[in-house]
Amino acid sequence: MRITYRRLSLALLPLLLLGPAVAACGGDDDPPPSPPAAAAEPEPAAAQSDAPAEAEDTGQAGIAADVGSVRNGIEIISLTGDGQGDPAQDGDSVGVRYRGTLDDGSEFDSNAGGALLPVTIGAGRVIPGFDEALRGLRIGETIVVRIPPDLAYGERDESLVIEIPRAQTPPGMTVGQRVQFGGGVPGVITEITDEAVIVDANHELAGQALTFEISIETLE
Repeated sequence: MRITYRRLSLALLPLLLLGPAVAACGGDDDPPPSPPAAAAEPEPAAAQSDAPAEAEDTGQAGIAADVGSVRNGIEIISLTGDGQGDPAQDGDSVGVRYRGTLDDGSEFDSNAGGALLPVTIGAGRVIPGFDEALRGLRIGETIVVRIPPDLAYGERDESLVIEIPRAQTPPGMTVGQRVQFGGGVPGVITEITDEAVIVDANHELAGQALTFEISIETLE
């Protein structure tokens, strides 16, 4: 259900025009990613007996033993490569190579061929599931994990789809453009009619499980 302008306090704040939406895998302060490709029809949920078993927390070591299970909420799908040095832990500064895909296989973000992503593990600058995937990883290893929505960008909240009268919005708005409410809350314009501008203030990956292929190339 769409929330109208007069019923949502966010809509009482002025809108600021920003640039087009861009991809990012960071935390809530980062701009939202580009809209991902349309997802395929979801497959029926697996029976309870087929779900990965919840693994006991093994701390900073033992990732290999966690493959095929769930560790602290994230599914460890695979671990490859010959690890070197100490396993990464909270407080370490690491340079990360990553690729993110949705359940339909479409890629939503990657830094392949670009600069490494600098992360201080446990500092809260990336989504919680990404932080968890780095713990225990060593240089030379590549881990593939599936992160549920609650450890990624959360579930969608339809109350954050906001309808604002055209008279209350600045000129020059276009569908797909990022905007920011005066209180600092970001959103993306999803529809423009003669009467209103529709802004979705959900993160564009809200409600999505995310699969990441991650490797650490530097560790300090």
